[in-house]
Amino acid sequence: MIPTSENRPNPDALLARLAGESRSAGRGRMKVFFGANAGVGKTYAMLEAAQALLRAGRVPVVGVVETHGRKDTQGLLDGLEVLPRRTTDHRGITLGEFDLDGALTRSPQVILVDELAHTNAPGSRHEKRWQDVAELLNAGIDVYTTVNVQHLESLNDIVTEITGVKVRETVPDQVLEQADEIVLVDLPPQEMLQRLREGKVYTGTQAARAADGFFKTGNLLALRELALRFVAKRVNVDVQVYRNAQGDRKTWATQERLIVAVGPSPSSAKLVRATKRLAASLGGEWIALSVTTPQSQMNRAARERLAENQRLAQSLGAEIVSLSGSDVAETILTYARDRNVTKIIAGKPVLPRWRELLRPSPVDRLIRESGDMDVYVIRGEGDSASQSRSLRPSSASKKPYLAALACVALSSAVAWVMYPFFELPDLIMIYLVGITTTALFASRGATLLATALGVMAFNVLFVPPRFTVDVESPHYLLTFAVMFVVATVISSLTLRLRQQVVLARESERRTVILHRLSRRLAALRGTESIIRAALDEVALAFQTQAFAFLPDPSGKVVYFSGCPAALPPSAKENAVAQWVYSNALPAGAGTGTLDSSTLTHVPIRAGEDSPMAVVAVMPPNQSTGMQPDQMELLNSLCAQAALSLQVDRLEHMRSLAQAEAETERLRSSVLSTVSHDVRTPIASIQGCAESLLESEQVIAPETRRELLRTIADESHRISGMISNLLDMTRLEGDGLHLNLVPLPVDEVIGAALAAVEPRLSGRAVQVQIPSTIAFVSADEILIQHVLLNLLENAIKYSPDRSPIEVIAREEGDSVILEVADHGPGLEPGEELVIFEKFHRGKAGQKAGGVGLGLAICKAIVDAHGGQITARNNDHGGATFAVSLRAADGLVDLPREEEP
Repeated sequence: MIPTSENRPNPDALLARLAGESRSAGRGRMKVFFGANAGVGKTYAMLEAAQALLRAGRVPVVGVVETHGRKDTQGLLDGLEVLPRRTTDHRGITLGEFDLDGALTRSPQVILVDELAHTNAPGSRHEKRWQDVAELLNAGIDVYTTVNVQHLESLNDIVTEITGVKVRETVPDQVLEQADEIVLVDLPPQEMLQRLREGKVYTGTQAARAADGFFKTGNLLALRELALRFVAKRVNVDVQVYRNAQGDRKTWATQERLIVAVGPSPSSAKLVRATKRLAASLGGEWIALSVTTPQSQMNRAARERLAENQRLAQSLGAEIVSLSGSDVAETILTYARDRNVTKIIAGKPVLPRWRELLRPSPVDRLIRESGDMDVYVIRGEGDSASQSRSLRPSSASKKPYLAALACVALSSAVAWVMYPFFELPDLIMIYLVGITTTALFASRGATLLATALGVMAFNVLFVPPRFTVDVESPHYLLTFAVMFVVATVISSLTLRLRQQVVLARESERRTVILHRLSRRLAALRGTESIIRAALDEVALAFQTQAFAFLPDPSGKVVYFSGCPAALPPSAKENAVAQWVYSNALPAGAGTGTLDSSTLTHVPIRAGEDSPMAVVAVMPPNQSTGMQPDQMELLNSLCAQAALSLQVDRLEHMRSLAQAEAETERLRSSVLSTVSHDVRTPIASIQGCAESLLESEQVIAPETRRELLRTIADESHRISGMISNLLDMTRLEGDGLHLNLVPLPVDEVIGAALAAVEPRLSGRAVQVQIPSTIAFVSADEILIQHVLLNLLENAIKYSPDRSPIEVIAREEGDSVILEVADHGPGLEPGEELVIFEKFHRGKAGQKAGGVGLGLAICKAIVDAHGGQITARNNDHGGATFAVSLRAADGLVDLPREEEP
């Protein structure tokens, strides 16, 4: 059976469903146990669901569950596998966290992760637990989790106003919107308070403080309402998605939703107010819908009334929707079915009865084709004649009618020439071509005129008796009727096709504008770049000037100097922009708010968040202002810009969070390393000093000298650690100020060897420098510091008495300085991380140090524009190579004669 239009699936819904299925392919499912507040039993319900899965043959695994010492909740863990927690030290406190890597390695079918809004300990891979859950879902693992309504990001400020408590841990709404199932765990306030008194939520003084604070009856009632509303809204969305995907066009009256048809008629204001009262009495949502068709022609006064009626509906709480379509009734009904509307409110027709007989009004079609939806027809106010006049052009053009006469005359002339050689039916085709041509560019009235004149001309000029309105045979009357009907049908189809082309072109224009802006914004980062691109597209879309105002840290908007067109200083425009930013509503020319402004100001705002900027547009037509369709396009462009700004802001926050986490990790590494490596030499110094004090009279001179040498060596070791820490701080803070001069390579190496000689302890150092080698362009002190660190590193990480090699050579326009040792070398892959801060090779853990020497070398070499690398030697050990730019000039070294 071929599906009818009533039960055919919505193509857009099918595409959205297929896109959602492709996104969820291979992704785990998330089930959220949602409650109004702590203690309603979310964790208990989650564990009961896990036990049900276990009985059904599936094996859920507990990733992290907080029982808070409740015995009944603890008992539900029996029989479930519990993953061990990952321990981490934070400021001397050992914390147990969810082991994400352990869960990914275990890869269970279902995992339980309690407290979705939890903030992970510093040093964790993700800052928030909901990010851990996202990674689990991407790995194809089903997740059961819990969260309270106060943790929703969009409700954070509302919860604060109700309870007086600022909730710090929040979850983005999008996380819950992507949940496959939400289970509401509900408990009346009185039972909740009883559980609190029984110690089932908190114990001791904590329970008393909770009862006097957050857990007041009013707070619990308000939070319960927020939770119920959120879940009800989610269920309603699920209902609509299911209806659209199944192609069910019937109305499911699960929630009252009303649509009022709004136009330029003065009676629309009465319809809007009546719909508001009806929606309030039914407790439902309502939508103010206006439909624009290609043939609708409104004068300036009508356009202003339409905008005024839309502003009235918006001020009364309606959702404003503007659509384009070739058929008003069909457009309204299609949109109403897609939105699961239960009631349609329309105005009583004001057209003369004879016109309604010739062409039924949209209201008649709404009543006849509404199906399960109720249609309310309300009598309007005002003069019906004035209402119908508002839809007519201000000055009717005669050109289409003259063109219709010309087409009929041309068709008659062609038919006159063809008359001696062709039959009458062939001549009828010529008139049909002329009428169709008229429908391609003329109005409906002109096309009907051409149809009537064509039939009359054919009768008078070619049907016997010719040149009279009489007909020789009655069957010609049937010919005239068929000719008129065929011409009317063809012209109507041609007109409809032309209207659809106009709509398609307008839709394509809007799509191209939005796509072009989206493509530009995808490649941009930074507020100024995004705003500048948005202004360019707004100015291009409306062929006018566009400006922007950005907020400063104090919340005061200032003119954006990067606008493509200069805005004359105007205190009034700044004041309007400030009002728009503060109130998050449009204002200025054509909006009904601060109408004296010459610009139309619109906030750039993502969802319900505070505005991020204000866009001001010079209306293309100052006399009429921004039209509804233009305002809709402007709002869409601003929404695109707001989304990009929000993404840019989130990326900036993520980078700050990553930097903070890295700082915390480095700080922990510094404290751990320094506390360990400084404690050892201090202990040695302390022991030697105490031995000298306690045995001052009897200690042998050699022993005394050995103790003093130990104190000196360990002091030097501590001094070196502190020097490296200070050097690294300086390198990462103010940076380096290089004093580049041409330096002889032999002098640089000689100075470094002289500085490290006390630590060589008789080691052999083999130096290989060509007799003729270019000078090196470097800062003398800093490059000696690099070589000194490399030599000390070779001494530290190689056996005693093993030789060290220092090699200098030229390679192109660079000078290569190498330091090689004969130690254990580098671990596989360690050459990639050896220069990172606080990294120490496994072979040299016993050597001490904080792991900053090579990091300092890299920072200095990078500042010189050079390169430092590490590699293992074929014969054992490691070689560190420094590449620096050669300076102009050569140094001739005398060769030593062999003995």
